Amino acid sequence: MPKITFHNIPQSLQRRVRTHVAAQRHRFFAVVQPGFEHTALRELNEACIGTGHAVEHGGIHFSGKLSDCYRANIACRTITRVILRIAEFRVRRFAKLRDQAGKIPWELFLNSEIPLTFSITAHASRLYHTDRIALECFRAVAACFASSGIPSPVWVNDASDENRLQTLYIRIADDLCTISLDSTGAPLYRRGFKVHTTEAPLRETTAAAILLEAGCEASTLFIDPMAGSGTFSLEAGMIALAIPPGLGRRFSFEHWPAYSEAARRHIEKELRMKIISPHDTTFRMMVSDIDQRALESARKNLAAAGLADIAAFDCKDVISADLKIPAQEKALIALNPPYGRRLMNPRSALFFYERIGAKLRSMSPLRYVVLAPGEEFERALAIIPDKKIHFTHGGLQVVALFGII
Repeated sequence: MPKITFHNIPQSLQRRVRTHVAAQRHRFFAVVQPGFEHTALRELNEACIGTGHAVEHGGIHFSGKLSDCYRANIACRTITRVILRIAEFRVRRFAKLRDQAGKIPWELFLNSEIPLTFSITAHASRLYHTDRIALECFRAVAACFASSGIPSPVWVNDASDENRLQTLYIRIADDLCTISLDSTGAPLYRRGFKVHTTEAPLRETTAAAILLEAGCEASTLFIDPMAGSGTFSLEAGMIALAIPPGLGRRFSFEHWPAYSEAARRHIEKELRMKIISPHDTTFRMMVSDIDQRALESARKNLAAAGLADIAAFDCKDVISADLKIPAQEKALIALNPPYGRRLMNPRSALFFYERIGAKLRSMSPLRYVVLAPGEEFERALAIIPDKKIHFTHGGLQVVALFGII
């Protein structure tokens, strides 16, 4: 690991930052699409990121150095956001909140030149006025910076660039106040590759979690017959070629006083060495959609991600298409049929799911994952999955069905 150096920090603060932040282990929370917490847990463990992992609804707690936080943001496919726990205390009055927040050495965590904003939730607490909570915490921040002779960061309620912003998450539940600092900025499902989108696409982090649960990393052929803008294909291609989803993007942690550019570049160099060239893999993708415009969007998105060379594109109907799978291939098919706002009338939709089920049964041997918006549609498929994962997409309850035909 390279020597840690700091940037843009008053010299008088460097030793304190090094001692109390850079050299310490911290508690982090990785935000995850509910339903896929154990998928994210496996990913963190396989990447050797942090220790003391603990699962809760919507995320994973772990402890580690700042480099673990960098790596989680850059390398993990299933995580939406990583936040750094700064403080936790009991509070029932604003005076107590003001006092406890005033004890935090804010100048060690916040950059005076980067705007500050707040995301606040309060449940089962006497302190339910979120604007007042933000005000008291900002006063504590300003007082701390003033006592250190450093200008305080400006408080803003909105900013166009999420990566040039410091967000403090303040959660008060049952009188327990937890204060955390965002490390991510723009959510991690915004990979930056998808320049063209279609209606109601899956978030990339959710698509990646689904594919990892389906065993995509062990497949030699991926079939995406309802590609839309190509979300499944993008994630499958990056998994196959070991392309880190956050490589080269910007993060909020870059503005932390303890941020080490050298440590971050060391991690990126290590990850780049593991990337597989499209010319050095037998993995291939069949990408198709009945909508020519959607298929063109998928083609452009895959090209932008450097994945076009391992993909074959075809505008066709999955039901009528001839999708014979060679026996030697380890094939995986992922189907995200229309539902919700994209849904046809219920009777036609159920019939469509019946036809999808019949099509799958005619395509053996292969692994499959199919998304269904309810038990009625699941029954219409007439296939028996090995595993189900329930999650929410677009405000609807959806189930991902995994199995082998």
